[in-house]
Amino acid sequence: IAMSVPVLYAVLRYIIPPQSRERLLEAVTIAKTGDIPATGVKRVKFNKKPVYLFRTATGQIKALSGVCTHLGCVVEFIPEETRFHCNCHSSVFTMEGTNLSGPAPRPLDSYRVEIKGDDITIMAKKS
Repeated sequence: IAMSVPVLYAVLRYIIPPQSRERLLEAVTIAKTGDIPATGVKRVKFNKKPVYLFRTATGQIKALSGVCTHLGCVVEFIPEETRFHCNCHSSVFTMEGTNLSGPAPRPLDSYRVEIKGDDITIMAKKS
C-alpha cells in the first residue's frame, strides 16, 4: 500500500490539472515620487506588464500602459520626441497616450495613480 501512494498521487495530479491562472494584483506600491524624473519616464512592471510613470507639465504623476493597443507589442519612449513608439507596426502615441499614427485603434491604457507620502501606488482598474 505504501508504494501505491506515490503512483496514486501522480495519477491524480495528471487527471486534475493545476490551476494555471496567475493571481493578478489589484494595487501595487510601485515607486517613490523621487524616482520619477521631472522630464522623461520611469518604466516599471505591474502584473508582469510594462507601465510608464511620468510627470505632467503641472507635476502630476500619471501611469500609462507600455503595451500597444494594436497587437500587444511593448512601446518604447523616445525622449527626443517625447512620444511612445511601437517598433512592431510603427504606431506612435503622445505622452498622454493618444494614438497619433499607425494601426493602433485607440490610445494607450492609463492606470489610476494614488500617492501617499512618497509612495506611488497604481491600481489594476484602468481609468
